[in-house]
Amino acid sequence: MKNSGKFILLCAMLSTFTMTNPIFAQQNQKKQVNKISDVREERRKVMNIKVEATTQDAGKPIQKAKITSNDNIQTLLENRQSFRDFAEGDSLNARELAAILWCANGTNREGKGRTAPSALAMNLIDIYVFNKSGVYKWDPVSSTILPISSADMRIETGMQEFVQNAALNLVMVFDSKKIEKQKPDMELEKDKAAIYAAIEAGAISENIYLTCAALNLGTVVRGSFDNDKILNILQLMPENCSVICAQSIGRMPK
Repeated sequence: MKNSGKFILLCAMLSTFTMTNPIFAQQNQKKQVNKISDVREERRKVMNIKVEATTQDAGKPIQKAKITSNDNIQTLLENRQSFRDFAEGDSLNARELAAILWCANGTNREGKGRTAPSALAMNLIDIYVFNKSGVYKWDPVSSTILPISSADMRIETGMQEFVQNAALNLVMVFDSKKIEKQKPDMELEKDKAAIYAAIEAGAISENIYLTCAALNLGTVVRGSFDNDKILNILQLMPENCSVICAQSIGRMPK
């Protein structure tokens, strides 16, 4: 027992020395930096994704999205702002659409990992795409957009006049059924679930803002819309679904 006690004391002294010794601390810091770099490199690889742009192109993968920007995160944050004046008639290309959707809430690692945080990894928010060619649902798992309608319904996503001029309107919908399916034994108050969904939608919105800053596009998040009208277009039940916010994206007038 005496020898055991001495061994434990020796281990404790060695541990203390390791943590306080600047050489060991520097080595540990380098290991952490290398680990973070490896993770970031893996996530950069995920940036190469594919989406389906229109109902006419359904089933046909289009060009892969890749953001190339020399701006660091500080520059992007300095350039992040809301724009409500969009160039009429302009549309986004497939690369821009793919980049925005993946950065907004795409899959960036195995499992349920996404680019936006979600309470208990439940991924409560679904993103719906409204553009000139129709209405679609973003599927982060397969990195595709699934067609819902071929009609241009951008004007229906908000009350403001600029909504119909924006090349893209994204609508974020909270589906409470997701909680029941994923966590059937968890008792979660309705208000608490709504807070979780709002936090997730806010993170998604900021991802979109930063992506638009990198792509030199204008964007604005909106809270003015007709919830029931949008749910009717998307064929969703108001008993368990609600629109949290919408976001307009487009080119800025020259």
